[in-house]
Amino acid sequence: MKKKQEKEEEEEEKKIEKEGNIGKEKEEDKRKRREGGKQDGGKKKKGRRKRQKRGEERENREREEGDEREEGEEREMRERRER
Repeated sequence: MKKKQEKEEEEEEKKIEKEGNIGKEKEEDKRKRREGGKQDGGKKKKGRRKRQKRGEERENREREEGDEREEGEEREMRERRER
């Protein structure tokens, strides 16, 4: 009888401990996600190559738009000279 009661009490203590640890685990998970790093189970960060590629694409777009503007300006200048 006493053993059964002691066993039940131990199980309850373990449950309480486990519930307390769950809160700690959640906090650790949040911290790991913030810090990143896949090995920690956190959110994977974008790679350097990905950022570099996006930057190059942006530069190319801007360059093309600049070229188009210059061509338009040159065309306007030629038309003015012809008049």
